[in-house]
Amino acid sequence: MGVAQGSSLSNIMFSLLLNDLPQSIDTAHMLMYADDVAGVVVAPNIEQLEQRLNETATKLAQWFGMNGMVLNISKTQFIHFNLAGQPPKAISVRAGDAVVEQTKAATFLGFILDRGLTWDAHVDKVCGKLGSACFALNRLARTVPAEVVRTCYFATVHSLLQYGAELWGRAADWERAFRMQKRAVRAIARVSQDTSARPYFKSLGIMTLPSIVIYQVAMYVRDNYDSYQTHGDVHHRNTRRANKLMALGRGLAKSGKLTHVMGPAVYNKLPVAITEAPSHDRFKSALKRWLVEQAFYRFHEFIN
Repeated sequence: MGVAQGSSLSNIMFSLLLNDLPQSIDTAHMLMYADDVAGVVVAPNIEQLEQRLNETATKLAQWFGMNGMVLNISKTQFIHFNLAGQPPKAISVRAGDAVVEQTKAATFLGFILDRGLTWDAHVDKVCGKLGSACFALNRLARTVPAEVVRTCYFATVHSLLQYGAELWGRAADWERAFRMQKRAVRAIARVSQDTSARPYFKSLGIMTLPSIVIYQVAMYVRDNYDSYQTHGDVHHRNTRRANKLMALGRGLAKSGKLTHVMGPAVYNKLPVAITEAPSHDRFKSALKRWLVEQAFYRFHEFIN
């Protein structure tokens, strides 16, 4: 959604005003961060979805109008998520007299979300940035010590890979980003591009992309541990699996890649010495050390 701010409002008053927006729109779940505003509309069929989208767009336009602002229609789009693999039916959405554009992919908080949630466009974006970072690291490695290049790696390549890796890191095209990461590691180690990168991940203390995914899912579970049930909670028997987390039900195969759904499978595979760490910090450091040492090249290598 795009917003044009009224000239008479200060930034502080504008922020306070926007805080009232979620309570004013009852046809959608509103998500806001800084100047990004998005509404999530859910419906059981295409007809009701179109109706609720139109109601939401109308209410948004009215809310902005009542508060001395206008809905910037040129920056307002909607995307119809459809996981069936077929193009969704066309939907007509209007905000007053203006037509709202339907798009195949939209950007929100730095993620490119396509209507099938394949993450192809987002991986394209990540790989484009990784290519520039790898080129810079390769040039830098010729003139400065490896430790300096390693520091630059974490500021560039690692920061790109870790942002939302638990969401896109198991997409069909994830290996493209992993190949770029291996290129960066070889540049730091100053070895040829046909050399196995695995030992250098370990010696440089760098997690592979699959390990980053495992790390972020495991940290999510640790931070939200009380929202899961163990086998002991359900069956009330002190068996060897009593402390293992119960798997969550899912309706679609794609749902199995959601962070909270695959969380129990990941957490249950971690060594007991890590899961029984007495504090958050010790769990985090032990997990990192173990994942660096394992240097997983595939997620299924860890699970199996």
